Amino acid sequence: MFVAEIPRECKDCGFFLEHFSCPSIGKSTINRFETACVDCSVYLVAFPCEAVERIVDTVPRKQITISVDGQPFAVPKRVTVKRSLELLRLKFRKFPGRTEIFAPCETEVVLPVR
Repeated sequence: MFVAEIPRECKDCGFFLEHFSCPSIGKSTINRFETACVDCSVYLVAFPCEAVERIVDTVPRKQITISVDGQPFAVPKRVTVKRSLELLRLKFRKFPGRTEIFAPCETEVVLPVR
């Protein structure tokens, strides 16, 4: 798993804060919340000039159970639905066709925690 890190190359132009928000915390911020990051890639897509780096997430993640086609599977907590399904070896495409799941977006809905 990865998290976003905003390095010194960020020009502090305000573009991200004006037009995007962090899906895991529900607000626009350039502060990284390691215990909330879901590796959704919104920072990578939204920051101009490639000002964001992906770094390895060192915060341990608990396992949760999800159900896919009626079968239970353990996946890490704090990941997107798409990432959970990728961990179960399901394949995605950005364009419709073939047998992969069509998922054009780069960010997804966060799995609810029970």
